[in-house]
Amino acid sequence: MSIKTTNPAEIAVVDRRFADRIAVNDNPGSPSDTIWLSSYKPNLLTYKTELSSDRVAVFSEIYYPNGWQAYIDDAPAEHFRTDYVLRGMVIPAGSHTVTFKFEPQSYKTGNKVSLASSVLLLAMLIYAALGGFMASRKND
Repeated sequence: MSIKTTNPAEIAVVDRRFADRIAVNDNPGSPSDTIWLSSYKPNLLTYKTELSSDRVAVFSEIYYPNGWQAYIDDAPAEHFRTDYVLRGMVIPAGSHTVTFKFEPQSYKTGNKVSLASSVLLLAMLIYAALGGFMASRKND
């Protein structure tokens, strides 16, 4: 298939590296199949789906695997790069909630290190204040 003759409104291009994540589906779907963005935050995207059969969906966000996690009905789900830069996902038939959350491991680790550092700093300040207080009482 040539890129010149591919209609992106009807056909999604998926890299061979992600071929094992999708099954080729010639089912044209139903006119009543819908996917809509129900909530948008920069780090949290929520979609609602109503599908008559399993479908491959292409989302209009850039595919960036480092930190973005995908969920279907709060269960982890696979997503993949499609149309060279966009996100794609296989969504099962029925009514579902699809969520993309930006949850990089480095951010979680950084928060833990920051909390531990703050607690250690607070403990050192309390120790220094108590040491100064005890020294001033000892001199009295």
